[in-house]
Amino acid sequence: MLSNYRNELESDVARRTEELKHALENLQQGITERKRAEEELHRTIESLRNAFGTTVQVMISAIEMRDPYTAWSSDQNS
Repeated sequence: MLSNYRNELESDVARRTEELKHALENLQQGITERKRAEEELHRTIESLRNAFGTTVQVMISAIEMRDPYTAWSSDQNS
């Protein structure tokens, strides 16, 4: 009787240990995937910042450029 009880307990411990191993593996995989996603997000944000900066620089250049008509109009209004 004690032998059966001991075998059942050992079986339960082994089963639960396997369950915990699987849960830990899933958790580690989830953490790894989240880290990859965060790294990709940071790269995307940096890319968007660069694109925004370039857009602003292009707009500034366009605003600073004057064709003869607008240059003349601005000089006449001053």
